[in-house]
Amino acid sequence: MAMKEEIVNYFRCDRSYEGAVSLYMKYGNRIGLKKQLNVQQQSDHLLNTLHEELRSMADIHPDVFRILVSVPVVPVKVAEPVLQEAILDPQVMPEKTAPAEAPAPTKKVQGRKSAKK
Repeated sequence: MAMKEEIVNYFRCDRSYEGAVSLYMKYGNRIGLKKQLNVQQQSDHLLNTLHEELRSMADIHPDVFRILVSVPVVPVKVAEPVLQEAILDPQVMPEKTAPAEAPAPTKKVQGRKSAKK
């Protein structure tokens, strides 16, 4: 995946401090900022600086960036693991569990009506 795609994907799906640091350590050029990331604790100011650096590195226009970060984060869905046997032999598939059966309705037992005389 190209740098720009990774950064745009980060802004769409993550926006965490750890994700920003990871991307900047991988693609960033400013050694002073990298040292600062290793020494300082997480802060809003540092996260905003990282976001601005990543935006600049990916060549995202500031107006487009504002729109991109104004949209809620979309979590990435992790695909369910596929069994190796199922890949090699399609007949070997994991059994699907049937949904639990609803209990049978009970009959109301009506008592005798007493006749008034």
